[in-house]
Amino acid sequence: MAGWTELVSQSRRDARHRLEQDVRRPGAEGVVITGMQMRVRERDCPATVGRRDHIAEVTLTGTAITRFSRAGQRPASPALAVMSLGPRRRQAARARI
Repeated sequence: MAGWTELVSQSRRDARHRLEQDVRRPGAEGVVITGMQMRVRERDCPATVGRRDHIAEVTLTGTAITRFSRAGQRPASPALAVMSLGPRRRQAARARI
């Protein structure tokens, strides 16, 4: 039981660590995990005849979280204007421009 628990715990820990590295690489500050899948399979041990190896695979999915700007800092680029797709609102916006 201890070996199985260690395998599962270490696999989850490694997956969380890798996900954290993946989201920090492009500049995100954190991640919200939205799903986790774990698959454990067995195979014959290549080193010892009659023994079985257990292989755990963990897949985490999530959304990277970051700030748009920090307090007191100006954004690197101008704000993006968003226009409604509704025809009446679009006409009203054009009239104001």
